Amino acid sequence: MTKRLFIFLSYLFCVLSPSFAGYRTETFNDDYKSLQVRVHGIDMSEPIINLDSDDRIEISFDEMSRTPRDLVYIVEHCSALWEPSELDKIDYLDGFDHQDVVDYEYARNTTFDYTHYSVILPNDDVKMTLSGNYVVKIADREKPDSVLLTACFSVAERLVDINAEIKSNTMYGINTKYQQVNLELGFEKLGITPNDRELIAIVRQNVRWDNAAYLNIPNFTRANTLIWENEEKLLFDAGNEWRRIDFSDMINFNGDVKRIEYHRPYYHVEVAPTYYPSKPDYDWFEDQDGHYKIHGQNITSYYDIDYSVVHFTYRNDWELPDGLVFVAGEFNNGYLDKHNLMKWNNERKQYELDIVLKNGGYNYQYVFLPNGERKASPDRLTISHWQTENEYHIFVYYKRLGDRYYRLIGTKKIKNK
Repeated sequence: MTKRLFIFLSYLFCVLSPSFAGYRTETFNDDYKSLQVRVHGIDMSEPIINLDSDDRIEISFDEMSRTPRDLVYIVEHCSALWEPSELDKIDYLDGFDHQDVVDYEYARNTTFDYTHYSVILPNDDVKMTLSGNYVVKIADREKPDSVLLTACFSVAERLVDINAEIKSNTMYGINTKYQQVNLELGFEKLGITPNDRELIAIVRQNVRWDNAAYLNIPNFTRANTLIWENEEKLLFDAGNEWRRIDFSDMINFNGDVKRIEYHRPYYHVEVAPTYYPSKPDYDWFEDQDGHYKIHGQNITSYYDIDYSVVHFTYRNDWELPDGLVFVAGEFNNGYLDKHNLMKWNNERKQYELDIVLKNGGYNYQYVFLPNGERKASPDRLTISHWQTENEYHIFVYYKRLGDRYYRLIGTKKIKNK
């Protein structure tokens, strides 16, 4: 296992998806947890605001101590693939960044000590003036080059008409385990139809980035419209409904939580073991498509919400030799990395992961990443069903020849139910 893990980590950050070439929402220090990027005031929202709107982005996180840190935030514009753009700050910011993170509060009545921080953008000090992708870097004021975490969000325009549908009629059959996304982009508002060197369209399934589709050459064109129909890149494993746990209360827990016990000094949440399904039938139940919400029952203050050690297990007769197993979900910002990688326990014949999560309700699923592959497959650990409810996020970027940055000219979310 050690050798396989070393090989995996060596290639993971290079080839998992194009977005790994640039920034992503992540922490670089285990003392920082529960990093969330949301539209201010809207739980489980995609971190996108419209240019010149009144909406704001909220970045929040916890530092696992009660010692306040002297933190600053830095705002940078990015390309469609989250790499640094060619712009100077004066091109995309009104005001100045490198501002102090002044909004923080200490936890109260919790077993884990933490200090909760938040940054809201735009604010009185800085405003984004261009559309596109942005990254906020949080650093220690005394060591601004040593970044503690990065938070990604987008600012969008409304210059493209996005029409999309999800079908079970695919190149691999009708009503099998796949879903086909067909996409039409209309550029009448933009006044010009981009060519393949000016356009990047990204389609993401639920919160996952490992299987996101990156498009620039359409199957067909019609007037001011680019069309992708029965495009293989837009063929997705439908997967299965997300599993859920809710430990927002230590007594009235639900979902797949088997038990919660207090072992000094922390609470431990044991998730019921999962097996490969014994029957192939599709069983619908409502989920949140991979999202999570931090909350506490009968708790009026966010700063009274505790953390728990959550124990995940996936049982199998043997260790799978040709890949690795992860617990996936938005709690890890849709990525597969060392933070949600499960370890094989040969004595218990199961994969295990112990992870510290803030109390609340979480969607999760077990996924298998074959050695040398870029995207995970749900089929080794569950059964894919074409009926599975999924949401797909569409992002359309435009960079006119000669320009120095990618504009985000439209976004849309669609669901098949």
